[in-house]
Amino acid sequence: MSTGGDLQEPEHDPWHWGTWLIVGGTVIAGILVVFAASGSGDDELDAPIDWSFEDPSDTHPNQGALPVLTDPNQSACELVAGDQSVPTEPPAATWERVDEVMIPTDSAIGPGLTENTMHTCYAHSPVGALFAAVGMVADQHSFGDRTMLEGRTVREPRVIEAISRTAAQTSDSTSPGAPQITGYRFVDVAADRVTLDLALLTSTDPSASRTSSATTVVLQWSDHDWLAVMQPSETIWSEMRPLTEPSNFVALTADQR
Repeated sequence: MSTGGDLQEPEHDPWHWGTWLIVGGTVIAGILVVFAASGSGDDELDAPIDWSFEDPSDTHPNQGALPVLTDPNQSACELVAGDQSVPTEPPAATWERVDEVMIPTDSAIGPGLTENTMHTCYAHSPVGALFAAVGMVADQHSFGDRTMLEGRTVREPRVIEAISRTAAQTSDSTSPGAPQITGYRFVDVAADRVTLDLALLTSTDPSASRTSSATTVVLQWSDHDWLAVMQPSETIWSEMRPLTEPSNFVALTADQR
């Protein structure tokens, strides 16, 4: 018989020790999995990172953040497309002087953005394309070829290459004399692409008299605005040529209104 002060040895329960072994094994296995996962990440770190993403706050050349637009025919400054007829008469406009060049403007047609005096954001219509082309004449005179390629052309690989070739130039090439628009002619009109001939008074010397010339510009609806397609001359214009048939052009001058 034992007394009250005697110590009794605890019973050895095999299930009790088995449970601890299972728990301990699980913890060790989890630690090994973590180390294995961290070690295998080296291959993922060596893989190229895809930085492409959709930015809802779209931007426009020389402008700040613009609203997200769901209508492809709406301009970047939310002008509606409006009348799609080709203007056979001079469209109504308010004429503004931009660095010696007169351009037509209208609140419903454009330009809707004029930050830094670069004229952008026109209605998706033939008359919108016409106003954009005339605005580009003024911007060309103010900013030069390279700036126009960077900010007012449809971005293509050949455009990037042309910009790179001119990047080393210390100055941009601008028109020596301020050109003045005298008329226009629509050569081809599609929903998202317009080819225009413009009649201008131009001069290679500001002190010389100006001559009547013509040039061609191709405009494409891109990024909610009319942008120019770069010509083989690596400008937005074709080579200037003498204006031989002025009667084929619709007169467009500031003194008409």
